[in-house]
Amino acid sequence: MRPRYLPSLLVVALLLPVFGCGMLGGLRSGGDSKARVLVELAPDSSTLFVPVILSSSGLQDAFFTSEMVLTNRGTTQASIAYTYVASNGGGSGSGNDTLAPGEQRVIPDAISYLRSRGVPIPDSGNRVGTLRVAFTGLSSASAGAVTVRTTTPVPPTAPTGRAGLAYAGVAAPQLLTGTAYLCGLRENAFDRTNVAIQNAGDADVRIRLTFLAGDGSSATGSVEDTLSPGGFKQYRLPDIASGAANGFVRAERVSGTGTYYAYAVINDNVTSDGSFVTPLVESSLLNRAGLTLPVVVETSSFSTEVILTNFSTVAKQVTLAYVSDTVSTADRTASYTVTLAPGEQRILPAYVQLLRDNGALGIGPAGPTYTGSLFATVAGGDVGGLFLGARTSNPGGGGRYGLFYASRPFGTAVTTEAWLYGLQQNAENRTNLALISTGEVDSNPITLRIEIFDGANGSKVATVEGDPTTTLARRGFKQIGTILNQYAGGVSQAYARVTRTSGQNGFIVYAVVNDGGNPGERSGDGAFVALDTQTAVNATFSGAWNNTTFGSTGNASLTITGDSYTQSYSGTSTVDGNVFGSAAPPPEMYANIFTPSGGTFTTHSSFYGDVTMTVLPNGTFTMSAENIPSVNVSRATCSGTITPPGPNAQTITAGSTIFFRGGGSANCVTTLNRQP
Repeated sequence: MRPRYLPSLLVVALLLPVFGCGMLGGLRSGGDSKARVLVELAPDSSTLFVPVILSSSGLQDAFFTSEMVLTNRGTTQASIAYTYVASNGGGSGSGNDTLAPGEQRVIPDAISYLRSRGVPIPDSGNRVGTLRVAFTGLSSASAGAVTVRTTTPVPPTAPTGRAGLAYAGVAAPQLLTGTAYLCGLRENAFDRTNVAIQNAGDADVRIRLTFLAGDGSSATGSVEDTLSPGGFKQYRLPDIASGAANGFVRAERVSGTGTYYAYAVINDNVTSDGSFVTPLVESSLLNRAGLTLPVVVETSSFSTEVILTNFSTVAKQVTLAYVSDTVSTADRTASYTVTLAPGEQRILPAYVQLLRDNGALGIGPAGPTYTGSLFATVAGGDVGGLFLGARTSNPGGGGRYGLFYASRPFGTAVTTEAWLYGLQQNAENRTNLALISTGEVDSNPITLRIEIFDGANGSKVATVEGDPTTTLARRGFKQIGTILNQYAGGVSQAYARVTRTSGQNGFIVYAVVNDGGNPGERSGDGAFVALDTQTAVNATFSGAWNNTTFGSTGNASLTITGDSYTQSYSGTSTVDGNVFGSAAPPPEMYANIFTPSGGTFTTHSSFYGDVTMTVLPNGTFTMSAENIPSVNVSRATCSGTITPPGPNAQTITAGSTIFFRGGGSANCVTTLNRQP
């Protein structure tokens, strides 16, 4: 999928309110049964939901604590309001904080720190809860970030160190309202799995978790719970389904209208090292042509297991193209094809060795280091219903240490800038940074620029560009080890911005914060830090409609929020003035899913009848309404444009024709402009 098709994500999202403003004052975009009320934030504010922070004991004598990193990469001081909701140990309450422009603060123990900021958490015992972090005063809504790393000391028989996982505070567009999947789960002699749900909204929600066996066994089961705002509940996998061994969980909201979240953690049974599994929203895969898994490795100590889950109802023939400079074929690619039955999950341990065992061209004997990305496509061209993820690990402490990460769908690679937070270099931690070109557009290379900012004060301390490290061939992979030591000596903690400076292919970046200031020290366990890029859509448009036939006019406005990654959008349109010979309709709210290919969409409105709309990726659209339940109007048509057709859209124009039941018609023109 070429990035030039991405604007249609916004074209469709913006189309619905135009439909509401362009036809003599208003066509509703959908029935009330699909309505979802929006909470519109100020341009300088952002609220992030942290699904768990804790200071608590676990199985196998583990004791977990949460390190929290707060980042304000903007140019103004930010105020922070914390809201902690206890699941265990009590102490629900709120506190306040500030963060200077450019500052990143690394907080070793989040629970203790929140107590110091006024949250009434007890100073001892097992304490577990969720946290809302509300930033205000930011120079832009995306300038604030929260990154959490939850770890436990390694077993006494192992080298000194810690093991754990990382996850980010979740922005509103990424919170869940519909169905999501947690894949790659297992319960066996080596690993155990926990599944957790949270209420991220302001009213009670009831959530159901259903385990689906991926190995053909009969293990099935489900649990449900109603959570109050901020509520948290965790289950062992066998609590959901007795006998669960290899499978996935479907999460769904069964009552309530608020947002929720869900995640899973796969823990090593000996080291208690965790792998954080993020939820996969089904809509993120619609009309996607492939998936990019950032890295698969084979070294003398590290290896990568690949997880494939087919949660769809049809078989999937999947071709996996592994691209590495060590692969000896002309295109540096070794391929493997697997067919998954509906509901099947395959866990492929030691993936490079699997290629070797199956005689894949380009894979030689074990010994050299293999490092590269994996690209999945499906016969028929649609990866809907397919999960691709990986866990890379190495033996240690009597078990394994590693990290978990998921693929990104084609069409969602970064084309502008991405940020990485919580980078560290000190006696206990070091950070690697990796770069990938997804190669979805053409065969040419791309060049990237890495800017490193000192977390203490936000000053730029290094720029990395113009050398082989930041030039990537098509589907190329590069990793910079101990990046702060190499390029920002003396800086103990930092954040980075990565931008594309040439080429057309998109890119993916990630960081790994490893335990141990140098390779070979402490446990060596890594925590995967995913990229942060702007996928949220939050815009307000306002203007006027004018009936050029009768000279009537009125005001029109719309708000639109959504996320281009999950392809979900919602909004509200408001119209003033005379509509179909009667008073102005109430504000219309809508929610829907939109895909990169545009297409034709239909809906029914109790006020405007049967609505059909067709959108093209270039920003042009047409609409019609039939069977309008009005004594005056029988049907209407509309066409218009969004300029430019993408996230930076500034103007929406539409021309409409309304046809009267007694004969004749009237014309209407609507113009809406984006507000600052």
